[in-house]
Amino acid sequence: MKTVIVLGPLFTQAERIWNRLLKQAIEKEREELKVVLPQDNAKKFIKNNKVNFKALMENCLVNAKSHDIAIAILDGPDADSGTCVEIGFRKGTNRKLKVIGVRTDFRASENEGLNAMLHICDKIIYFPSFNEDVEKLAQEIIVAI
Repeated sequence: MKTVIVLGPLFTQAERIWNRLLKQAIEKEREELKVVLPQDNAKKFIKNNKVNFKALMENCLVNAKSHDIAIAILDGPDADSGTCVEIGFRKGTNRKLKVIGVRTDFRASENEGLNAMLHICDKIIYFPSFNEDVEKLAQEIIVAI
């Protein structure tokens, strides 16, 4: 079984719900893939609405380099800074560790909507239309895996 870590924002309910839908769609398509979500790991660092950011950050870096494949969510006018650090850390640890970038955001800026440095990803999937079919996106990710 291969493990897949999702690198991406988890700050809003919308982000967490979308991460979970993507996980479910990927695992439904390929049972041999186990998808790890950042919010499931983050829960253990939040107690009484207080976040242990140092422990959270350290856990994110361990996760970034510890899984077979990483899917990096690159949405927003600028990709999430924490996600960018995780990508850089993963690739800096071992350039052969696979990172698949996913951009569903239709806003354009810089190089195809991304900072040129993010093209360190092994593959970037652009899914910017108003297509909300998460299963179709999961199929494209699986092809890239």
